[in-house]
Amino acid sequence: MATAYRPARPGERIVLVDVLRGFALLGILFDNVRSFSGYDYAPLGELALLGTFRLDGIVNGLIEVLVKGKFYRIFAILFGAGCFLQFSRHAGDGSFGAVYRRRLLVLLAIGVLHSLAWSGDILLMYALAGFVLLGLRRVPLRRQPWVAVALVFFFVLTDVAFFLWTAGGHAPFARSAGVETAHVTFPDVAPAAVVEAYRSNSPWRIFRMNLHHLAWKWLAKIPSGSFTTTAGLFLLGYWLAAKDFFTRRPGSARLLLGALAVGAAGTFLALRADGSMTTFPPDPWNTFRYKVVLGIGQLGLAFFYMAVVARLVAAGGSDGWISRRLAPVGRMALSNYLAQTVACIVVFYGIGLGLDTRAGLAGAVAVAGALLAVQVAWSRPWLRRYRFGPAEWAWRSLTYGRRLENRRAGVS
Repeated sequence: MATAYRPARPGERIVLVDVLRGFALLGILFDNVRSFSGYDYAPLGELALLGTFRLDGIVNGLIEVLVKGKFYRIFAILFGAGCFLQFSRHAGDGSFGAVYRRRLLVLLAIGVLHSLAWSGDILLMYALAGFVLLGLRRVPLRRQPWVAVALVFFFVLTDVAFFLWTAGGHAPFARSAGVETAHVTFPDVAPAAVVEAYRSNSPWRIFRMNLHHLAWKWLAKIPSGSFTTTAGLFLLGYWLAAKDFFTRRPGSARLLLGALAVGAAGTFLALRADGSMTTFPPDPWNTFRYKVVLGIGQLGLAFFYMAVVARLVAAGGSDGWISRRLAPVGRMALSNYLAQTVACIVVFYGIGLGLDTRAGLAGAVAVAGALLAVQVAWSRPWLRRYRFGPAEWAWRSLTYGRRLENRRAGVS
């Protein structure tokens, strides 16, 4: 079984998928750095004392509008597309289901370990949603986009159920009308305590605060619907790959302009409505006025970004400037994603260099940019010598139950 199911050979890969995966990974870090640097958790009064306060506000606004939620959606769509591409290579040998489940179990283990280091991990949820995708791929192809959309906006039902259950009351993760004391707050821990924990040089103290964040993050999946949204995006990506979207004019002018119009309108209207995806809104109408509109905007901009990148790749070819730099990053997405966590802990946490909020968000974004430049620079030469990134090699070896040869032939 493990012999029949094998990794993709170079000629079987779709360059655009690798480029988009690398592009999405770069964007994700610009969102995550707000958490790693402590900017999200620091008291607003403390942030106001920074010399970069106004610039940080502009940078944070740009991340909210242009980055947050968009690159995660691209990454999730590509995960589903990857599932179809693997299935299409092995549909006739009967090994796909069993080995892909083993692949997800390995990813689940990696996600658990990564979650213990950083609560913002997405691998654990990806592994769990991947099992859902294995069942959903049996849905008739013509119905898959409708099922995907239903899952992406399933949170509407949970919001309505919440109001019916509580008669408009409040839950620990319901949004209150209190004064905002930090960009991200918790009902049981003050912002100053959160920042102090990550600034400390005690690994145990940081670990406990990370567990606290992890518990609240998974609680917040109820009002945000992020699990069902992820499963829906997986199925959408699976369907797009089945319809040859990534090889048939994914950068068409109609898609580019339509996605931009929908994405910009949805994002603008959601910002005017004000709200939060991770809490229950103050009234049922806010679910549609903010959450649904924001979700449409994020998905629209995600497709706009994909269309722009597709046009750039088409213009330069598979060996163009964009492809040469981003495709290797995408082929090593797991290694680069985990490396981002390690690097950010070393740079921002008290057990490392302890930079935290002192450089402001603008400085943290500059650090993220430098890290991304390093990842772009190291991914291509690594893949000249090795077939997989280090994490990808371990993932595949554990999946196939044997140690795969990683060094390329003729490379010493």
